[in-house]
Amino acid sequence: MHSKSANTDGSQKLVTLFELYKRYKAHDSAFCYRGAFSEQFTGTIIDISEGAAFRTDGSVNRKVSFLLVECFQNIIRHGENMTDQETHLDDGIFTFQMNHQGFIINSINHILNNEIDQLKTWVDQVNSMDSKELKELYLQQLNNNDISSKGGAGLGLIELARKSGQKLIYEFEEFRPPFAKFHQQVSFIQKENEFDFNKIQETKDLHSRLSGENAFLFYKGDFSQKSILPLLDIVEQNVSGGSSLTSMTRKVAHILVELLQNISKHSQVDEKGRKEGIFLIGKNQNEMFIQCGNEVSTEEKYVLEQNLNYLTSLSQPEIADLHKTAMKASLKFENKNKSGLGLIEIIKAAVKGVQYTFEPIGADRFIYAINVTF
Repeated sequence: MHSKSANTDGSQKLVTLFELYKRYKAHDSAFCYRGAFSEQFTGTIIDISEGAAFRTDGSVNRKVSFLLVECFQNIIRHGENMTDQETHLDDGIFTFQMNHQGFIINSINHILNNEIDQLKTWVDQVNSMDSKELKELYLQQLNNNDISSKGGAGLGLIELARKSGQKLIYEFEEFRPPFAKFHQQVSFIQKENEFDFNKIQETKDLHSRLSGENAFLFYKGDFSQKSILPLLDIVEQNVSGGSSLTSMTRKVAHILVELLQNISKHSQVDEKGRKEGIFLIGKNQNEMFIQCGNEVSTEEKYVLEQNLNYLTSLSQPEIADLHKTAMKASLKFENKNKSGLGLIEIIKAAVKGVQYTFEPIGADRFIYAINVTF
């Protein structure tokens, strides 16, 4: 038997997902990645961010893309500086969140304690300058050819301040010697005094929560195909460990696509033409989990709940038989949604259990959330 889950069981499994949904409900988009950082993710990060509703101006797009790349590269740069160290550390965390007021990037990465004084000097110097002084300092460093690994980092900080037009927010946190944690925040604000600027503590809390759940990827935003495809790149690399695609990688990608399509199918299009949803993915030593959620109406809840109650009550052989029937219907060019093939495939793949719940959030509105473990 599959693990048939009542709402109470689902709620217990999906606590973190619901907390993240509530925290970022007012945001157009929120993204968080925790784990090993790779150069190849840089373009993927930009692709994920391009769904931001307020980014309609070309100059804004270019500035935000630059800020994302430079902040992401900063984590990679420090990781490369510590390759000879026996770290065994979580590489760090990279997040961004956006709404009509602005775009905020936060990161946490490990640095060596002997780097703190120089880094603090650079950031304080940059924060003390106006735009004209920053430009002069940037040109001065370029003319002096001061682009060693550390000089390059200084240039990066100057450009972050120039492109964002904001002071850089930072904090150093003690860690296991000889390491410390470097918290950095870069903000691009569309409307002054309307955005809660300092997100460092929030990012700490998010890092702690995701670490406790063994989750490595969180996303809240548009569930259109354009937004989903870049996320698959990060998932596949984490599952395969950077090697070629494995059977597990293909299985994870398949389940994730089915889940996201299932969410997209039941998501209502908002006033910006987007289908809003949220998902969380993680892995333990012997298993993986994927959680997804979105808003549904009372009528949609009834249909989904009936289908899920039935499917999770079936044995593996019964699910297999039902899957064959649905596959035949799909091959005959019948409607895949009417055959229920997507949901059946999710249940069939979730060999270690499915939990789901519907949390009321208002009149005729619920959050439908599902956890799949395999």
